[in-house]
Amino acid sequence: MSEVDDLGLGRLRRVANVRDIWSHEATAFTPWLSKHLDILGDELGAHLAVVATEAPVGEFRLDIQALDEQGRTVIIENQLEPSDHAHRGQLVVYASGVDASTVIWVATRMRAEHRSALESLNGSTPPGVGSFGIEIEAVRIGDSPAASRCLPMPSRWVDTACCGLPFSAARHRTRPQRRRDRDGAR
Repeated sequence: MSEVDDLGLGRLRRVANVRDIWSHEATAFTPWLSKHLDILGDELGAHLAVVATEAPVGEFRLDIQALDEQGRTVIIENQLEPSDHAHRGQLVVYASGVDASTVIWVATRMRAEHRSALESLNGSTPPGVGSFGIEIEAVRIGDSPAASRCLPMPSRWVDTACCGLPFSAARHRTRPQRRRDRDGAR
C-alpha cells in the first residue's frame, strides 16, 4: 500500500511506541512538553505558560506547573504509558498542594475508569475548576519526522470553545444544553 494516495495525501501512521521518541518521562518527555505547551493549549483552547518543571510539592515532584490566561494554577502530570491509579493519586496530592484550578493528566491511553473519574470530578467541582485527560501519541506520514498528537478527554474546554461560553459558565450547563450548543439550535 502506498504512503501517498492519488490526490497526493499521505497516510498518517502511529509510531508504535512513544518511548521510541521520548525515551524517559522525566528527562525527555517533560522537558519537551514544557517547551511545547502550546500543543496542549491549542487542543484545550487555552493559553498555558510554564511556571516550573519537576516542581516540589512536599516531598514529591509535580511534572509541570503552569498558569492559564487568568493566572490560575494548572498542573500537568505525564505518563508515557496507559493511565493508572498511582498517577491518579499523584494528581490529587499535587492539585491540593499547589491549590490548582485545573488538572491535566497526559497518558498514552486514558482508561475508561479514569475518563469516568475525570468526568465525575468535573461534575462535582465548583466553577473554574476542571480536570482533563490528554492522550498523547506520535505519528508520521511515510518517512517524515514523527509529530506529536494530543487527544483531549473529556473535552470540556474544547466544548466551551465551540459554543463561545467562558469555561466556568459552560461547565454548569446541562447535558442537553451542551448538546444543543454543540449541534446548533433546532
